[in-house]
Amino acid sequence: MCILIGHRVVPSIAPENSLISLDIAKKNNFKWIETDVILTKDKIPIIFHDRTLDRLTHYKGIIKDMNYKELKNIDIGSKYSSEFLKEKIPLLTQFIKKCSDLSLNVFLELKNHDYDEIEFVSIVINSIKFYKDISIILCSYSRKIIQVINKFYPNYQKSLIIDDIPYDWYDFVKINNCYSLNTNYSVSNNNLLDIKECVSKIPIYCHVVNNWEDYKELKNIGVKGIITDNLKN
Repeated sequence: MCILIGHRVVPSIAPENSLISLDIAKKNNFKWIETDVILTKDKIPIIFHDRTLDRLTHYKGIIKDMNYKELKNIDIGSKYSSEFLKEKIPLLTQFIKKCSDLSLNVFLELKNHDYDEIEFVSIVINSIKFYKDISIILCSYSRKIIQVINKFYPNYQKSLIIDDIPYDWYDFVKINNCYSLNTNYSVSNNNLLDIKECVSKIPIYCHVVNNWEDYKELKNIGVKGIITDNLKN
């Protein structure tokens, strides 16, 4: 079985990483979503992908230079559609609670925007540690973050995210007890054979796959799941 995982929840239908998008994911029978956590200037973990407000809002500013008080009322919905005018940047705690209420499992990407990795991981863990009724897999492109999780929080499942498969990937995931490898896939990358080799050693999730034919091909070689922008393929 190859599961579908909503990339930043369901951006084809609703503003990415928003609370309302979780309701839409649930209504459309998603079991898993992927989302991103970053920190504000005052070290509050929020659900947001970018370093700046510019792409997703009508405001400008670097998130890590702003306190949560400055961010909490910023509209993240109206640039997407007037239908979502009231959507705000979710706190990590708000977002995970709603995932728990809706029985949505989570790939939680810790985005390393120049933070102290030990502090960042500690803040995130303290925000999610009470939620035992859903699966939360901690993911990152940052090897340092994966190493910190493995050292200080070994009971949490973790996944290394990569765009290109490096020569030492297996040694790293084995040493750091990774549950899975999340790798980019596209026809232009021509990396299907590399992915097929990885599948025999560890669960593989591919991002970002928006084509039904690609999904079927990846499913046939044993990929565990795909992370997709599309609500339905």
